[in-house]
Amino acid sequence: MTISHTAYATVDAPTPDIDLESWLFGLSDDEYRACARGHHGAGTFIDEKGRGMVNTESVGGNLIIQHYRVVRAEKSFVEMYSAASRIYLFHLIPVIGAVRWTLTTTPTSATSSTFACSVEVILPPVLAVLARTIVLGLFIRRHCEEETVLFAADIMRKLRKLQASA
Repeated sequence: MTISHTAYATVDAPTPDIDLESWLFGLSDDEYRACARGHHGAGTFIDEKGRGMVNTESVGGNLIIQHYRVVRAEKSFVEMYSAASRIYLFHLIPVIGAVRWTLTTTPTSATSSTFACSVEVILPPVLAVLARTIVLGLFIRRHCEEETVLFAADIMRKLRKLQASA
């Protein structure tokens, strides 16, 4: 079973000025937690397999721990994939799922861009009924909408700070 949602926000900057790869891998734990009520913590790492990110969040009363690896990372496109996310249904029942997280910017004018944040959660088929019962799709949508707006605001805040120091 796959549950996915994409949310959009406007960033008042041209797409070439926005560097999603640098932004994501420069995101501090405090900054990550400030971008959604359900965010508990995040950190990035580099090891022999490359770059990655671990984050922990609560979505609809379910704790999710994601161990992301970079699939593709560029200025206007970042795709992260966690093949074995640990999902604790109701913070109690452990299951394994996969999560794909994609961030993009596309130009809307010479001075603004659309920031998109997509989340795709892949659960084992046996969990399909349970996921529908606890309306997991609704909670993922709400979480994605909230974090997208706040991620875009963080991107813009950092861009303004960078431009002011130049």
